[in-house]
Amino acid sequence: MTKQSKPERRVEVILEDWAEFLGLSQQWEITFSVVDGLRGQSKQGADEADTIADVIFAYPYLKAHLRIDKGHAVGCSNRDLESLILHELVHILLERIYGPIKEYFGANSAITNNLSSHFETAVDSLTRILLRSRSITGKKRSGVSNA
Repeated sequence: MTKQSKPERRVEVILEDWAEFLGLSQQWEITFSVVDGLRGQSKQGADEADTIADVIFAYPYLKAHLRIDKGHAVGCSNRDLESLILHELVHILLERIYGPIKEYFGANSAITNNLSSHFETAVDSLTRILLRSRSITGKKRSGVSNA
C-alpha cells in the first residue's frame, strides 16, 4: 500500500463513504487522483479555468476516474470537499441515463450541449438533497468531520 498525502486521504474517506451509500461501489470501479490543476478544454467545451473536479468515464465499462484539483482539495473545508465529491459521484450515478444520450446524439451535438446545462442543474439539486438528507438523519459519515 502506498502512502497517501493528506488531501488524497481526505478525498478517499469521503469518496468511499458516499460511493457505498449511493450503491456505486458495488457496480462501478471508481478511482481518483488529486492533480495540479485541470487545464485545457472540458468535455462540454468550456474553459476549465474554473473547473475544480471532473469525471472521466471508460466506456463501455462501468469505470470512472474522478480528478480533483489539488489546490481545492488542500484549501477547502471538509464540508465543501464532501459536496464537491458527492456532486461528481451523482454524475456517475446518472451516467447510465446521460451516457446513452451522448453516445446516440454525439458528445458535441446541439441536443447534447442543450441538455448538458439541464443535467448539471439536476446533479446540483440531487447533491444538495443528499447532503441535506444525511444531515437531517444525523448519520455520521466515517472519518468525515463537519469542519
